Amino acid sequence: SDLIRNFFAPFKEYYKDYKIVFIGNSIIKDLSVVADSPYVDEFIFLDHSIWNQYNGYIHSRQHAFKFLRYLLKFFIKRYNELLMLKKTHYEIAISPILPWGDILRDDIVMKHLDASFKVSVRHEPFVDRGHHYVYASDRKISHFYTHLFNIPKVSKFLFEFHQDLFSAFFKTFKGVDLAPVSFGMELPPSSVLKESSQNLLNGLSSRYGVLNLGSGDFFRCYRYFNRIVRYLNEDIQLVICGTTPTEAKEAAKLVKAHKNAKIGRAHV
Repeated sequence: SDLIRNFFAPFKEYYKDYKIVFIGNSIIKDLSVVADSPYVDEFIFLDHSIWNQYNGYIHSRQHAFKFLRYLLKFFIKRYNELLMLKKTHYEIAISPILPWGDILRDDIVMKHLDASFKVSVRHEPFVDRGHHYVYASDRKISHFYTHLFNIPKVSKFLFEFHQDLFSAFFKTFKGVDLAPVSFGMELPPSSVLKESSQNLLNGLSSRYGVLNLGSGDFFRCYRYFNRIVRYLNEDIQLVICGTTPTEAKEAAKLVKAHKNAKIGRAHV
């Protein structure tokens, strides 16, 4: 997730003698390699596109044979990825995936990692009534985590969840009070950006904001965004980013609802 990137710097500071490895979604590869290389020693990217397609089969009325064939393809790919990850021993593995993570996609990676300490968040089961989606209890996964930190069960922005998680981690493992990490992201030097990204930046006004649709998950719907953007200040340019074909279609709708908007990409 882009929202954990600001916490890489403290790890580099307090774990100077460690090799820091980031295991993430291949969809953010361009951004991470360019922007996070000063803090991360090695990147491992897993292809989640096949997972999103697998979810699509589950929640559609595809022929049973097609579904089973795709299910086999998905598990073979995930099995090979897990075999690759198990070859290396890690001292500490941290999963910042919160209650809305998928057990088969996210927690199974942590389960099969060879790590002395496995850290995540303790949470209780709940139902997202808006999307009719049930999030599993940590009782299903706690047996392979060594540390599950209790995060207050209140409505929070995702970045604040990460702030609480990493503060608890540094307090427990290093005995230090982590200073509040500021929200925001500095752009990499223009010299390392792709030409398409440079052209996008050159075309921005002095005042702009970014709306990142940011998720290929089937249950995250953006049906209200086209209403919301109508009330945004049109003196501030709106850059709409996404990563999937569905989000590209949604972005095209949003551009029509905001007179000072343009479509970008969630890649560097």
